[in-house]
Amino acid sequence: GDHLLAGLEQLLPLIVPNAKGVNESLAQAVAAKRGMAAPTVADPLCTTDMLFCFGAPPADGFNIPLKEAAPPLAAELNGNGSPNEGKVKVRPEFASVWDEAVATYRAALEAGAAQKAGAGSILLYLCWRLGRECGTVQRLLSDASISWGTYPDAMGTHCNAHVNNMVVLPSSTVNAASLEAPFLAPVDFDMAFTKESFLFEGVASYAHFAKTWDELVAFESEGFFATLAGSDFASTGVANSLSKDMQADPRRVAVRDTIASSYRSGLEQPMKDPNAPPREGQAEAAALLRAGCDALVRLALVLTVNDIA
Repeated sequence: GDHLLAGLEQLLPLIVPNAKGVNESLAQAVAAKRGMAAPTVADPLCTTDMLFCFGAPPADGFNIPLKEAAPPLAAELNGNGSPNEGKVKVRPEFASVWDEAVATYRAALEAGAAQKAGAGSILLYLCWRLGRECGTVQRLLSDASISWGTYPDAMGTHCNAHVNNMVVLPSSTVNAASLEAPFLAPVDFDMAFTKESFLFEGVASYAHFAKTWDELVAFESEGFFATLAGSDFASTGVANSLSKDMQADPRRVAVRDTIASSYRSGLEQPMKDPNAPPREGQAEAAALLRAGCDALVRLALVLTVNDIA
């Protein structure tokens, strides 16, 4: 999961233009969705992980209008005079995968797939879905009185509830998945335990660890939220290689806010997605949107294929 989110962040300069007159109002739109005043030079838009520290709600960016563009083909990115100044390169063995995904993503953009589903962009639709799925998994576990694996150890508190324990499922081009089919699945339950099996008296000497099951579950849920918000407070095994400027970029903030907001949505109402697109008469649009999302997933994973978790 971390590879996917990190890859999407690396894609941002290529798929979300930042030229004059394009996406200039994004920071204001995110602030408005947060219920905050428009950012200024003196008081810029704070990052999602800082928002988490303040306990303020993130923006639901599902329907924020975002101007998207298909990224260059692999040969353009890797060649001399590349429009991205060599910052993003595609390994030769994945060039055909990249180029096919670019074509699919472009087709979905040209068809207006996101707008037909009521979303502001394919990217933010995908972000909404990813966060929702993480929140739903966490809620289902807690409802069943299962901890993913939160306990004190020599390094502090170990917590398995993080995005890198959500794996990316094969794309719809392989499984003929519908728009409603999940993008992610949870793994790494070797340290999970039930409420009945955990002995709090065994960890009583750890002053800062939870004293009750409800406290433990709350810590787990908030820890998951923190990793989705982009916080490096909790290590998930994948390093954050973004530049300082990109970490505070409104495009990244919109992505992380939407993921974090939809995580809360999945946690609070796992069986009812408030942003679910209409089903009636939308089969073609749904197929295009799913294909566009799958293309973004492949593009993101191509960029992080060398990252070690």
